[in-house]
Amino acid sequence: MSWISQQPWSNGRVGTYGCSALGIAQVLLAQLCHPAHRCAIAQGSGGANGSAGGRYRNGDLRLGGAVEVAAFVPWFHQTAAKDRSRVQPKSDEEYQRA
Repeated sequence: MSWISQQPWSNGRVGTYGCSALGIAQVLLAQLCHPAHRCAIAQGSGGANGSAGGRYRNGDLRLGGAVEVAAFVPWFHQTAAKDRSRVQPKSDEEYQRA
């Protein structure tokens, strides 16, 4: 933040933008209260890392330092391509038979 705000082409004011993991980075960066950081657009930053009384692990994808594959399975399932289109036929006639 200090480096970019001190560049000759900078006006000293820095705005940040990010979605998902980069949105979380905006929230963490804002906590530093850097004087050059004037605006943060934390788009889609709902995956807070932490727990609530050790019962709910809100978006914490690591347990004991290891990435939990099971934490990503619902995401892959939800965002995977729903369109399992067949390869397009070579001709209109083949298309009509398909």
